[in-house]
Amino acid sequence: MVPVFLVQKNEPNAARRTIYVPTVATTDYVTPSTATSGTVSISVDGATPVASRATPTPVLAGVHKVELPLESVSAVGARVVTVAGSGLWGQAIVYVVAYEPLTGPSERASRLRRSLP
Repeated sequence: MVPVFLVQKNEPNAARRTIYVPTVATTDYVTPSTATSGTVSISVDGATPVASRATPTPVLAGVHKVELPLESVSAVGARVVTVAGSGLWGQAIVYVVAYEPLTGPSERASRLRRSLP
């Protein structure tokens, strides 16, 4: 299963651009990875993946933290983030959206109700 994250377009807060990617060992693609280094590539809206300056940081066996660079969230759309390296592979999907995804649906719904006649 690939995790899905929502990030606001041009999010200035690095903590809100941080995602957690489940990673597996490349020996069997099942065992959680314990690799300590790797690279990150990002595919924007289905295009060819491009190397990113982001670096994966191991959090625990099978999970790596990636702080997305600000330029990778500068436009609305879908991203596939791939973490790869020696003994390491994982992917996550990121949707860059034009609204603040952390405000919660109730606040957005109340604004919608106020705008209706």
